[in-house]
Amino acid sequence: MSQENYELIVKDNGPGLKEEFNIQEAKSSGLKLVERLTKQLQGCLKITNESGAKFQILFKDTKTRREII
Repeated sequence: MSQENYELIVKDNGPGLKEEFNIQEAKSSGLKLVERLTKQLQGCLKITNESGAKFQILFKDTKTRREII
């Protein structure tokens, strides 16, 4: 049984996000894609501002996700 964790990072070098940012209320296609991908991977999303917006998705491999469900 594989317990490997994966990390996918999507970031930009723009002005970053406002303090009150809520991804569930996002209207842009890119942010909707990040949210949907996180759900599809059954992952955990961490959002930070590091010289721009940084979206970090943590998830397990496909086989491990099936065993958890």
